[in-house]
This record gives sequence, structure tokens and C-alpha cells, in this order.
Amino acid sequence: MKKPDVNKVIIVELSKDYASSIKLDSSYVADHYYAFLITCRVKGWEIKLHLKPCKKTLKKKHVGSFFEKHVEELRAFAAMLNNEQIG
Repeated sequence: MKKPDVNKVIIVELSKDYASSIKLDSSYVADHYYAFLITCRVKGWEIKLHLKPCKKTLKKKHVGSFFEKHVEELRAFAAMLNNEQIG
């Protein structure tokens, strides 16, 4: 796939009605996790990550509002390329 021409990306402000309707889905499924091993050394700290399997698959589902209702002057922007929202 060809990389998009970043010079053609434009930033547009979204309408308040549209922006306040955006939902954030932070649901996930995981069968591994990272365990931290932190060691104090003479010249600082050492932190290692170890990938470990979960005892059982974790499934979390959460869909919430992207913006809090108490924000009075809501402003949101999107990156657009060829009339398509890309960010």
C-alpha cells in the first residue's frame, strides 16, 4: 500500500454536536501481560519487562464518552485525507 501524501492532510474542526457524540471504545481481550522486575543498582534503577501468560483470558468491555459533559467550550479536530477522517 502506498503511503499517503502528508502534505495533503488537512486539519478540520468538528462540530460540537458531532464531537460530543463520539464514543471511546477501550474494550480489550488479553491472554498475556507484562510483569515488571525493578532492581536498585549503584548507579540507578534497572527495569525489565517480562511477558507472562494470564491464568485465564481477560475480556474487558468499556465504551464511554470521548468528552466529558461538563466541558463548556468543547473543541475537537480531525485529520482528513481525501475527504476521509484518518485521525
